[in-house]
Amino acid sequence: MFWLNYRRGISDSHAHVCYMEERLGSLGVDLRHFRNNRISLREGGADEQIKKAIHDYEQSVLRSDKALEFVTAARTCFMFFDGNTSFRWTFVSPPALYRPGKRTGNYQTILDEIPLKPSNADGDATDLENRLHGITAADLAIAIADEAETQKFIGKHWSAFADMSDDTPTPSYVTLA
Repeated sequence: MFWLNYRRGISDSHAHVCYMEERLGSLGVDLRHFRNNRISLREGGADEQIKKAIHDYEQSVLRSDKALEFVTAARTCFMFFDGNTSFRWTFVSPPALYRPGKRTGNYQTILDEIPLKPSNADGDATDLENRLHGITAADLAIAIADEAETQKFIGKHWSAFADMSDDTPTPSYVTLA
């Protein structure tokens, strides 16, 4: 269910969908359709065709999410570091909702876990709907620079997360004049 909640989480962010469209083309376009259909459903304007489109998209995510291979490769890479004391290392994993955005310099860190918001009202800790945290690329860069300076996570796997309430799209690439 993580992958489904991940897709729902990124589709709820206008800024993240814009980022995906810019970076990944057709995958971003599919995500935009999913976002628009979910908005129609939330607002009570979803007909059977929209409901079917949501269902079909979610089923394809559950069968084989396109991000799975990348995340599996990153996790495999971490396994080569975990427990190794022959050199100094640190391993950062961005949170699920990682995207371009403004640099605030404000973030929190967590060790060995995916950053999550508190459980929903029903108390089901396995329900990840609306619980995934994020961070902008600019703030993650600050967190990494701070770690390089302080070295408080040597030999550890960590993540950073921040307030993502500003959903203003930001370009993925910087153009120098």
